Amino acid sequence: MIKISILIPTFNRAQFLPDLLASIAHQESFDEKIELETWIIDNGSTDNTRTLVAIWAARWPEIHLTYTFIPEASRIRALNTGIELITGDYVFLTDSDDFWDPQKLRIQLAALRGSHGKTIAHTDLRTVSADGSQIIDPSLHRSIFRGKMSTRFEDILQRTNVWAGTVLLNRAVIAELFPIPQTLPSQDSWIALYGALHESLMVVPQVLYNYRQHGINQGQTLTKQHKSSVPGLIEHIELLTQFAHRYGSKLTARQRDALVYRRYWLQRELAMVWPNASPPEGCQPWGGVSLKSRIRIRAGIAKRVFLARHLPWV
Repeated sequence: MIKISILIPTFNRAQFLPDLLASIAHQESFDEKIELETWIIDNGSTDNTRTLVAIWAARWPEIHLTYTFIPEASRIRALNTGIELITGDYVFLTDSDDFWDPQKLRIQLAALRGSHGKTIAHTDLRTVSADGSQIIDPSLHRSIFRGKMSTRFEDILQRTNVWAGTVLLNRAVIAELFPIPQTLPSQDSWIALYGALHESLMVVPQVLYNYRQHGINQGQTLTKQHKSSVPGLIEHIELLTQFAHRYGSKLTARQRDALVYRRYWLQRELAMVWPNASPPEGCQPWGGVSLKSRIRIRAGIAKRVFLARHLPWV
């Protein structure tokens, strides 16, 4: 028997959780017998999530639903707490406002178990409307990355292509991957960089996940992106700093150069758009960074600095 843990951090998502839980309960059968445990880790919801859990547990007893409430916790703290509670051989991470395709568990689990040396698998996903009835984008991998999903460390350093809600982990990776630093706003880039560094990340190309667009997670205009550029830069710099601190000894010289070079230019960008930022110190090594990567980094920064200087703050 294979034991599967499903980990759902949530905050005020009572209106969406039934769709997710139903989609988990209605998964296609797997070749081997599977035991499920589903953990809802509530990081301080003020809606009626807590009162509805008993109803959901009775409606879908096969998913073995357990609920934990952590007042005023961050999303990362909720995730780290949940990881300490799970007992499964494999762990699905999922967002509480999205839902699964019926084949997700069967296809993704079979792909990871059939791989050689891979411990992290993520899938393609579609974007759907707030009520889940309309498809807005049938494949985010094709629309954003033109279907070219790299697992190379240097490529993921430039742009993360992992949505954490689609991730499946082998339990063997948990001790080294977690806890994720609580200073980070999300786990996507951390998981992607770790998997790429250890060459343990794999892409399952099928569209198996429905990413629901609603409220604050809807696409931003250029002006809104500009307004969020400073905190975004600070968060990205913090990600690279924390990652280097945790895994620096495992980076190759080429990977270390790439990380340090990117962090340096992010700091340069921050100093150009935010008066309170301190300029980066010294020059950074680039001998191990390909010309293509250097061009990509500096061209992206030039574009964002242009937007920051010419878009209105509204």
